[in-house]
Amino acid sequence: MLKDFLKEQGFEVRENHEVDAVIIGQDKEIEFKKIKNATSAVFLKGAKIIPVNLSKIVKDSDGLYFPGSGSYAYMFKHATNYEGEIPNLGKPSKEFINLALEGLPREKVFLISDDIYTDLMGAKELGIGTIFMTTGKYKQEELKKANFKPDYVFHSLKELMREIKKWLS
Repeated sequence: MLKDFLKEQGFEVRENHEVDAVIIGQDKEIEFKKIKNATSAVFLKGAKIIPVNLSKIVKDSDGLYFPGSGSYAYMFKHATNYEGEIPNLGKPSKEFINLALEGLPREKVFLISDDIYTDLMGAKELGIGTIFMTTGKYKQEELKKANFKPDYVFHSLKELMREIKKWLS
């Protein structure tokens, strides 16, 4: 749980508006009081907005969707006229990708994922090739909903490995 991790790292975690930062993770129990405290912290106290990643939308285990951390972060930014940058602490942040690609030819690197909205859209924005795997939470039909075209689509790890072997030979 995010709260436990932050406490272990030495942060004081409070659930009111008297805070220096609003840390946003995936909260499946979001409620009005949490939204009101976060909005007030940013608007009244100048708290920073820090999402764990910039996910716009997330598919839950029941097949339904909910707003991701990035959606909440930008909601608070919009509601409060927040002028600070919204960092991306997760993949594929610019910092994450630059560190991972240090010394590698960017044009020959692909990010392989089943997450269209966070991983693949983010990678495409950073100039990284994209490989969508339909074996995870999103199926090929989701590409149309997302209005996204990855460089490659594979339906199994065996299929992906066969293609990689061709590329390497």
